[in-house]
Amino acid sequence: MKTFGFALTLVVGGLMSLGPAGAYSLRSRSKRSLEREYARSLSTIPAQVQELKAYDLSRAGGVVGFTLGRHRSKDGRRSHSGAVIYFRCGEKLCLAAVRLLTAEKIRSLQLLDLAARATTLRLQGPWVGGTVTEPSHTARWPVLVVEAEHTKDQHRSKQLSLISLRTPRKPYSLVSFTTLDTRVGAAPDRRRGRHPRFNGRRVTSARVTAEPGRPPQLIVMEKRISTRFNRCRAPEPEPTIYELENKRFVLKSEPRGLGGCL
Repeated sequence: MKTFGFALTLVVGGLMSLGPAGAYSLRSRSKRSLEREYARSLSTIPAQVQELKAYDLSRAGGVVGFTLGRHRSKDGRRSHSGAVIYFRCGEKLCLAAVRLLTAEKIRSLQLLDLAARATTLRLQGPWVGGTVTEPSHTARWPVLVVEAEHTKDQHRSKQLSLISLRTPRKPYSLVSFTTLDTRVGAAPDRRRGRHPRFNGRRVTSARVTAEPGRPPQLIVMEKRISTRFNRCRAPEPEPTIYELENKRFVLKSEPRGLGGCL
């Protein structure tokens, strides 16, 4: 299973005073204002912001929300994506920016609590912005789950990234892993007179667990994608296991063959 890292950029500065009750909503802000803050935080200009979605959070402690977007560099040559985290700092609102993976589509799927006993990760959701699934309680260790999709030369891939918001001033990547790796629209491979029986890999489920006395684990179930030419028994999903070490999920074991006859 391929894994990916983040390049991180931190930008912190007072934005505005909060009201007496501390009420705040990113979704009520103007798109132009959010684009300016996103562009400044991610070292580009508003004209190069291609897409931006705003999300409010109510169970992430001092984090009140975030924006998620895609943009190009100032000269327009390179494509990027990123998130800007909005959090309380005294009576002001501050922000921290995180550079994400290159993507044609990007969305937030979930806010989870890494300190919870067990949480199943969401793997699907709408590409449009708006709401994000949150735990039923205020998260002790809030983690943002973000998905990026990219297609190149008939090859489509999706990556899921877990971003720690435990210290809002310094958000960081816990892990990034591929959830889909397949080819689309390609003609069958007729080499040696055979049609391909498999066409990539797909994650079927993922969950994080935090057993007492043990570091949190991330358990990812993955299987091969069968084509219509596969007459074998459909392969069962096999686990890939990560364990938290020094603020990162480290790969501990992965499947050898992902099942299925050839």
